[in-house]
Amino acid sequence: MPQWLRPSPPPHALALAMIGAKPGDRVIVFGANLPEMAADLALATGLNGRLVVRDGDPSAQARTEAAAARAGALVEFDAAVEAVEGEWDAAVVARSMGSMSADERTTHVGEAMRILRDGGRVIVIDGTRAGRWPTSIFARREPQLAPADVLATLDGTGARASRLLADVGGVRFYEARKAIDPAASRT
Repeated sequence: MPQWLRPSPPPHALALAMIGAKPGDRVIVFGANLPEMAADLALATGLNGRLVVRDGDPSAQARTEAAAARAGALVEFDAAVEAVEGEWDAAVVARSMGSMSADERTTHVGEAMRILRDGGRVIVIDGTRAGRWPTSIFARREPQLAPADVLATLDGTGARASRLLADVGGVRFYEARKAIDPAASRT
């Protein structure tokens, strides 16, 4: 089949690959601007896992629930989840880093790092997909932060092994691991 006849993958397929959730994982997503990604992520974590989307925008819940219903997924939505420290396997920050102040970035990434289990992953998705030509020239683009600044934010919240995973089509994916507490591993 010619390439141009093949259906293109969903726009969030790359994000799902970068997050790498497995069945049974507990994942929290900060920001509801990618509701279809959240729904497919819930399908990946399965019934034994848990996916929560956390966003303060009142209209975000309706968009997230509609995407979950279309996908047949169970997505929990909460404006302010009281997340227990060490409860989550992965935290996804799906907000434009360039539109936040340095304090807001540190707060969001710090909260994501706090609630992770030791060795858990924070994935930052910064930017928006360009789309297809000719509509891509009219698309609204979110401001992006320089990669060194995002990595400095991750490192400043106690992350280890932070890195830029990919820069594809106007979207950058970053990853960091929560440091393992040596005192906890001795007990």
